[in-house]
Amino acid sequence: MNQTPSRWFDSAWRVTAIYTLVTLATTWPLAAHLTTSLPADFGDPLLNSFILQWGIDHIRALAAGDIGAFRSYWQTPMFYPEPLVLAYSEHLFAQALQAAPIYAATGNILLCYNLLFLATFVLSGLGMYLLSRELTRSAVAGFVAGLLYAFALCRLARYPHLQALSSQWLPFALYGLRRFFTTRQLAPLAGATLALVAQNLSNGYYLIFFAPFVAAYCLFEIADRRLWTDVRVLSGLVAAGLATVVATAPFLVPYLLLRGVGFEPRPFEEVRGFSADLLAWVTAAPGNRVWGWLNTFEKAEGELFPGLVVLVLASLGVGARVRTLWREAPRTASRLRARAAITALLLAAVVAAFTLLVLVTSDPHWRLFGVLITMRAPWKGGAIAALLVAALLALSPLARTLACGVRGSALGFFAACAVLSALLTLGPVVDIGGMPTWLPAPYAMLYWHVPGFDGLRVPARYAMLTACCLAVLGGFGARALLTLPRGRAIVAVLSAVFVLESTAMPIALDQRLAAAPYRDTPPRMHTGESVPAVYRFAARLPPSTVLVEFPIGSPAWDLQSVFYQPVHRHPIVNGYSGGFPQSFYNNRDAFTSLSAVPDVAWQRLRLSGATHVIVHGDAFRVSQIDLIEAWLAVRGATPLARFGNDRVFAVPQ
Repeated sequence: MNQTPSRWFDSAWRVTAIYTLVTLATTWPLAAHLTTSLPADFGDPLLNSFILQWGIDHIRALAAGDIGAFRSYWQTPMFYPEPLVLAYSEHLFAQALQAAPIYAATGNILLCYNLLFLATFVLSGLGMYLLSRELTRSAVAGFVAGLLYAFALCRLARYPHLQALSSQWLPFALYGLRRFFTTRQLAPLAGATLALVAQNLSNGYYLIFFAPFVAAYCLFEIADRRLWTDVRVLSGLVAAGLATVVATAPFLVPYLLLRGVGFEPRPFEEVRGFSADLLAWVTAAPGNRVWGWLNTFEKAEGELFPGLVVLVLASLGVGARVRTLWREAPRTASRLRARAAITALLLAAVVAAFTLLVLVTSDPHWRLFGVLITMRAPWKGGAIAALLVAALLALSPLARTLACGVRGSALGFFAACAVLSALLTLGPVVDIGGMPTWLPAPYAMLYWHVPGFDGLRVPARYAMLTACCLAVLGGFGARALLTLPRGRAIVAVLSAVFVLESTAMPIALDQRLAAAPYRDTPPRMHTGESVPAVYRFAARLPPSTVLVEFPIGSPAWDLQSVFYQPVHRHPIVNGYSGGFPQSFYNNRDAFTSLSAVPDVAWQRLRLSGATHVIVHGDAFRVSQIDLIEAWLAVRGATPLARFGNDRVFAVPQ
């Protein structure tokens, strides 16, 4: 049976198939190397592969009936003998749960990682499609919104960070809540709760960043639908909140316990360093094939340009709603009140613009038409602008209608959240081009006063919430275009242009980290029978074995050690994570100074608890290898095996 194009998009299965095809195309050539390569580089992907396998092993043990499997869950065997090591980074439990069946069938952790990577795009698109279709009542608009979120340009710079890409459950949670408020049925609320728990257990940043937005959305819906006295709705929300807390809390406690073993809050300047500069919003990821040249200001996590199509569609969505309200809103019958309202509006705009100018430039003195104007206290300008806006609302029924919006529509909520989340990406101090301004920075209040925020170092990751809100607004914009005579063609062209402007295809695979002053690590990571022989030999060492691998202190080589730990399953002194214990720095400093202070290095080796040493000869010059071997031999270490340039020694106990 023939279907119209709009009806064709009613099927979530067909829409998901399209998102899958677009994902495979825009991330090519990853699909051709799913079992042998990793997207982006050998940085976080190696660490996250290790964490995934660690989680999968514990999930499989629990499924096999080992109730105590999770007693050691947080004691990952790196940075030996430090406790709670898993809590140094994201635990990725939700991702491990997703990947467990794949790993059980294939035993290939690279395949598991890559399928999870690709799934973040597809599921993000599907979740946003469902949410936007519910909000706009248009399947085509929902499909466009799904594209905008699944392939948001800010994702490109996060390809090495599976945890940062794992924001796919945000729209599912909002969709379930929207359906609950619309239908009053408990099934959508249960789905929203599961999605929220899945999001909480996927990424700690989004757990803390998203929770206030969820609460705000629930309050918005209750107020908009006047449900303050609806016992069924309120009790359902309370139950869902409690269930979310109960499911999430066990995964938060270890992070709190870290404070007791020497991990302090993130320093203010470190948080500021990983905040977005205001110019980040006009800076694109270098790998972007269309906008990569837009390199306005380089900074870590500072490529947040959303793309032109998103901005156009979001603006059209907001503009169409304002236009509708303008036409339907009542006008005041009094010409005097109308003129007073217009005057208040103009004055508020002038005062706000001047206040912003003072804040951005930090210069309180400006001349306007030859008149010197001074504003030493910018907050006073903000207060005056707020009073003028209040006067405008009191004088004009039209202004009140525009401010309140339309009951039953969440467009205004998502527009406000887009602005707020974008502001929060800027961190505790708003910088422009690296220079601090006097602009208000609400993140500072969160950092100083809200538990959890002082443990996060990258406020710029709020950009994913901004992308979510912009996608919703873009869905409304697509719906507005669909009402035009050639609206479907325009929407189709804009969708295609967006996919083009968001692509980095062909994406980089298996990029090695700089290993200086050592030589580069091997160009590929291996699984199964192709794992390096030295690690297969280490698997046959006694259960009490503790390994230290040289070099130590080089992220590139330490990450290789971490990646291959599941092969031999012995604790390792090496490690890499989002945080590092002091013992790691002590070991690194001692071992890298081995030639100068060999006795100190040996003392650190004994204190580390290592029973065996692996020396990766490919990392060193020949003279350095000879030095290490002589250092070990003089102190009684026994050579056990050699595989190519890899050597294994037993440390005398």
